[in-house]
Amino acid sequence: MDQQQIGLEMAARRAGRVLLCGLNDMATDLPSPAGKTLRVTVTVISTGEQLGTEDVDSTNAHDLGTLGSQHTKQQRTRRNPTPISKPNLRLVGGAK
Repeated sequence: MDQQQIGLEMAARRAGRVLLCGLNDMATDLPSPAGKTLRVTVTVISTGEQLGTEDVDSTNAHDLGTLGSQHTKQQRTRRNPTPISKPNLRLVGGAK
């Protein structure tokens, strides 16, 4: 296994653990009255290593998904800004 692959797997493990910790924090600090209704399992795809599971409520899961979507839209807008329309102001008779 080359160094790049090892680095990618380490980054995947770290990201997965951060996700699980964040989900746990959300479920603990902002519990829903409905209780935990979803189970999220995180697995490193390239190795099949299961990093863990976390039970979360649907409200926090929805909020997390919404935040992710908003972040993606902001990044997309920064990379491909909306084209600026033609200017509507024209000089008549030239400037002196």
